[in-house]
Amino acid sequence: MGEEPAPEEPAPEEPAPEEPAPEDADSSAVPKKTEVSVLPGAAYDSNLGFGFGVVGDVARFHPDYDPYKARLSAQIFLYLGPRPAGGVRVTYQHHYVKLDLPQLANDRLRLRFTLRYRSQINVGYYGMGNAAPDTRPWETIDRELDPEGWAAARQYNEYSFIKPEFSAESLYRIAGPVSAYGAFRMWWTWVDVVDQSKLAEDLASPDENLTRFLVGAQRHGVVEGTAGLIYDTRDNEIAPNTGMFHELAVRGGPTLEMPGGYGGLHLQARFFGSLLDDWIVVAGRVMADALFGQPPFLELSRYAGQWPDYGPGGAVSIRGVPLQRYHGKIKLIGNFELRTKLLRFNLFKRPLEAGLIAFFDTGRVWADWTPQPTLDGEALGLAVGVGGGLRIQWGGTFMVRADVGWSPDGLGVYFDVNHIF
Repeated sequence: MGEEPAPEEPAPEEPAPEEPAPEDADSSAVPKKTEVSVLPGAAYDSNLGFGFGVVGDVARFHPDYDPYKARLSAQIFLYLGPRPAGGVRVTYQHHYVKLDLPQLANDRLRLRFTLRYRSQINVGYYGMGNAAPDTRPWETIDRELDPEGWAAARQYNEYSFIKPEFSAESLYRIAGPVSAYGAFRMWWTWVDVVDQSKLAEDLASPDENLTRFLVGAQRHGVVEGTAGLIYDTRDNEIAPNTGMFHELAVRGGPTLEMPGGYGGLHLQARFFGSLLDDWIVVAGRVMADALFGQPPFLELSRYAGQWPDYGPGGAVSIRGVPLQRYHGKIKLIGNFELRTKLLRFNLFKRPLEAGLIAFFDTGRVWADWTPQPTLDGEALGLAVGVGGGLRIQWGGTFMVRADVGWSPDGLGVYFDVNHIF
């Protein structure tokens, strides 16, 4: 609502001299307004297929708030990938509604609320631990002579899940670059195990040292709380040239409809340095994530913190390594990128910058806190991904990335938005 009108004053007997505008008046302040945006989106991931959808938001702008007073955004997005028996299938869906309230409590507090729905029919499972084999049984089957057997074998390392989720997040600036982070998340998961798959084999295994990790292969819920500290001196959130971003967080909670519960610790450090102004930038990230107790086995291929995601393996952790390739309670991931900007010009009155990157990704998992040589192997066992990519940034916040990564496990091709860190 607008400000109340000032009470009317009696007219002076003589005209009052015009007062100069205050020196601190800001003529460039954002006016009060509401903007509605709806945009199509596209992506590609060699693990999931071609993605497309619609992203929209309603933002309320106010001169006293930066970047906005409130923003409601929503996404409908899905991926289409090849069906083993022929044709295409919807491999992954990700839909959400988010409310973002920045600059509360005298510009110290930010709140986000999210309703999210995910489903995936080709979730990866190759076994437990760092030494999980990639057996590829379809390579011994003639597709033309036995198309049904070949199609079934292609799903050997797959299962599916449906996962609705609610989250409430807060970020509170303590002093300078130090902030506190907290979150409450609750989700439910429905798991569907593919017959004659690797997951079905391991669930039926008489080896209790293996099956003790595979809790949560049925419907279950999770209530999780997270608290952490963040140190952020980056000069830009979208494309940093200098500075650091470090995070230390703890999480945990009970599981529902299944025994157990778990806790976790997440640590990551990011470094950014300029070699030639912003034309050449070196970026590095190290992450360590550890789980305690009895987490659902789906969490053994994920890391947490402020931005939970999958790893090691996939588009945002070790490029070239298949998504959900490794499962373990302890994860270590490292990334190194050399980022360049080679072209600069204006497009529709907005600056556009394009450049190439080279990257080296590595990491590994440990099945448990005690040595598990049958699951992890006895060698160093680092997964490695190397490659390069293209970055195009248009304006201050919109960036497109395209990466190609090679690893001993295969080749990965990814098209999405923003740097991976």
